[in-house]
Amino acid sequence: MPGGARLTSGQPLTRPDLANDTGQIYQGPVVLLTDALTYSAADIFAGGFQDHRIGTVIGLDPNTGGGGANVWSHGRLLREIPSASLMLSHLPAGASMALAVRRSSRVGKNEGQPLEDVGVIADVLHERSLADTMWHSPDLLRFACGVLAGSTVYRIEVQPPEAAPDGVHVTLTTRNIGLLDFFLDGNKVLSAGVTPGLAQSFIVPLPANDLNPLRLTIKGFVALDGAGQLPAAVAVSTLSLGQHATMGMLRTFRAPLPVRR
Repeated sequence: MPGGARLTSGQPLTRPDLANDTGQIYQGPVVLLTDALTYSAADIFAGGFQDHRIGTVIGLDPNTGGGGANVWSHGRLLREIPSASLMLSHLPAGASMALAVRRSSRVGKNEGQPLEDVGVIADVLHERSLADTMWHSPDLLRFACGVLAGSTVYRIEVQPPEAAPDGVHVTLTTRNIGLLDFFLDGNKVLSAGVTPGLAQSFIVPLPANDLNPLRLTIKGFVALDGAGQLPAAVAVSTLSLGQHATMGMLRTFRAPLPVRR
């Protein structure tokens, strides 16, 4: 619909637990390079990258291509979706039409904005140089490295936790983080301040309804905003917990914030 009005509520194509079961492997800051030819799946990726504040979007053009949907013909809808659910009929005289489905809607500060026909607006623009055009973008890469060099890094380094009758014992070191929230199997059980750069130990209490938790998640925050609210977590570490035994780290996920200039 014009203006990006929603026809249906947003639904994930992949279960969140399957989409996030690996975590982030590379722990440093990142940037994303786009141009007007960034389209379709790459367009959707760029939108998610920006909405979740993974890093800075550096554009060779002001916008990406604006193609965040799959186009289905009327005939394909009839073939692949039961007619009773859509109440569609065959069109006369061989006529057909196309419909954009699985449109990607924005989240975060871009909540409700469409991606289709609009694209992703770059955070920073880089004007192509002659060297970029002739010799594999050396000026663009130099510019991107400069943005990376100015990025703030946020980390939670967690030592393997240990199970105890009074809770989960955790020792960790943080970087550029001031507050931690601890979750056991998705239930928040502890909030604590932290001093960046120092190894600190915590006892995470076991909830009464979950004495053998399987997963410990630690979310790191910078500080309260002007309204006294916590912004989105800037770093997240997720660890697998063994029952009644010493628990070893399964994986670590850290989400960097956008570049601070």
